[in-house]
Amino acid sequence: MVRKFIATLLICLALAGAAQAGGKGWNKPNKPKVPQTVAELLEVVKNQGFSVLYAAVQAADPSIAVALSDKKLRATVFFPQDAGFTAFLKKNGLNAEDLLGNKALLTDVLKLHVVPHIIRSGHISRHPWTVKTLLKGWAGRISLFRKWKSVLVESKGNGDHYSKVVLADIAVGKSIVHVIDYPLFQGLPKKA
Repeated sequence: MVRKFIATLLICLALAGAAQAGGKGWNKPNKPKVPQTVAELLEVVKNQGFSVLYAAVQAADPSIAVALSDKKLRATVFFPQDAGFTAFLKKNGLNAEDLLGNKALLTDVLKLHVVPHIIRSGHISRHPWTVKTLLKGWAGRISLFRKWKSVLVESKGNGDHYSKVVLADIAVGKSIVHVIDYPLFQGLPKKA
């Protein structure tokens, strides 16, 4: 999945670079569009292992989609892969509909994946760095740290599980996207 994501992103960027450079044979109306916002990037990769994230953004409070569509957004956004969402939901006896059907919870979960400033993977050390996300209060804090060569992200709700950054520092407009292998959660209720 990560390889498909990287390939799609590289093809988009290469084609857009050639089009912007005035490459021969390019018709102006057919120039490929380089994603300028986090929402545009998500649209491009939604079928490469990010369909649950895409559906979550669509089902959440509209303020999430508006924020991710803002060309002026300067943030770090974590993109959890579908396999991680599936594993988490299975572990907690839930399915995608349980999560997507709870708009308030879903909105909080997505806010936890957005840090309102830029954090590049090279700035993360082995000492935990706690940062605030768009989710207000203590629950809206996540910790980032480096273990061996991996960057890990911890939220209080993940218990003893850490999300691993599997693809880092994807520049999109004024923002940075990090692909993670497991979603960040705070207090997800178990199914009765």
